[in-house]
Amino acid sequence: MYYNNEELEMFMKRAIELSESAVKSNEVPVGCVIVNRTTKKIESEAHNETNISRNGTRHCEIVALEKLIVKLKRTSGKINNSTRLITQNQDECSNTRFRLNLWNIYDLFVTVEPCIMCIGFIDQIGIHNIFYGCKNYRFGGCGSVLDYRYLNRSSKIILTSGICENESIKILKEFYEIGNPKAPENKRKRPLKPLN
Repeated sequence: MYYNNEELEMFMKRAIELSESAVKSNEVPVGCVIVNRTTKKIESEAHNETNISRNGTRHCEIVALEKLIVKLKRTSGKINNSTRLITQNQDECSNTRFRLNLWNIYDLFVTVEPCIMCIGFIDQIGIHNIFYGCKNYRFGGCGSVLDYRYLNRSSKIILTSGICENESIKILKEFYEIGNPKAPENKRKRPLKPLN
């Protein structure tokens, strides 16, 4: 284990703070931080931006990873060998122009189980350790609905769930009890049903 319980809770609490700020932006309250395992510092963070951007793919994991990529591109001259940003003289349309090797030092903390889109992107970019708060029984890609690792048997993803689970559930519950102001009128306020 790379983190002690205090560190796990500290990083997840920051993700929860981000999810709380998402509510102020009328976003579904999901927050995420990306941590450098070596330095134990947060390198990138985000909350959902799907409503504000009017783009359903702007989940906090995607936004935080994009911020980290921009940061690494900007500081590429200062990156050590464990996190190489390789720039090659290739065609501009090639997807190998910026190859990121992140899996050695970055971990992702998110308040809610990533969906299948996010877990696929996280795996493709090379982050292997994912820590999350509560399960996502509607869209979860880590086993609640579908387990991405069964779709991609070569995935090296390691999941740890249940970190600050009650806090993560509480903020989601509060948000959905009030209702998502950006949702269609007939789906804006839905009763929460226990899964038991």
